[in-house]
Amino acid sequence: MPNPIGTKVYYKRLSDGHEGYVRRHEILGEIKPECMPDWAVKKLAVLQAEKDTAQPNKDKKDKGDAR
Repeated sequence: MPNPIGTKVYYKRLSDGHEGYVRRHEILGEIKPECMPDWAVKKLAVLQAEKDTAQPNKDKKDKGDAR
């Protein structure tokens, strides 16, 4: 869900990887996962896996951070 304070919503297009933003008022809605075409489901899974491997212990704190 977009931040209610900001007006920009950032995206990454699944078809070609283009990144950009649109204004909040330009968004008509979101697609339900069960309505997505097969190619989009596969591409989204690949992108999510890349994101997970790029930031592997994001939630864990270093020993120096626990004060």
